[in-house]
Amino acid sequence: MRDAFFAAPEAALAALAGDMPASSIDFLRAWSAQPHFEALAQEAELLRQYEASWAAAPYPPVLVTVDCVVKCQDKVLLIRRGQAPGKGLFAVPGGFLEQRETTLQAALRELDEETHLDLPADALRACLKATDVFDQPDRSQRGRTITHGHFFDLGERQPPALRADDDAAEAGWTPIAELCAREDRFLDDHFQMLDHYLGLLQR
Repeated sequence: MRDAFFAAPEAALAALAGDMPASSIDFLRAWSAQPHFEALAQEAELLRQYEASWAAAPYPPVLVTVDCVVKCQDKVLLIRRGQAPGKGLFAVPGGFLEQRETTLQAALRELDEETHLDLPADALRACLKATDVFDQPDRSQRGRTITHGHFFDLGERQPPALRADDDAAEAGWTPIAELCAREDRFLDDHFQMLDHYLGLLQR
């Protein structure tokens, strides 16, 4: 029903008219007229295309990515995504593993591509404190995606300069104290990833 609604809202509502209360139809029609609907519909179409591209694969795809949680003083490095899926949402820097690289090499490459973090690779490697696998089956709307989280703690140095690029529309140092107020504006499970490394929520 959701796929049909995003693809052609009026046709979907007409088809559902006999099965839903009129008040629900009216609500959905008004909601589909709001400015955010077009972006959501575009993202739904991208996800449909993404799923279709794997339809001929002999096995269901399992995607492998890397993500980077970078702490400096009392701040953490976040990007705002510049394209779907998750356009406009907060995320930690990351991306897909390439064929001829380790997960650490991929993490360093993605950090550079998305944020141009002004710190040499050797210094970053020295700041790596933990790596973990995040593999909850439904963690990503793109399908089964297993990510390797890398936690870098840069200590008390001045936060290095940043420049957003690639998938990132923005990159910046966000106070850790502000993260919980943004929980509902993160891509996939990136808030939970931050919580894992930074202990944001009381247990």
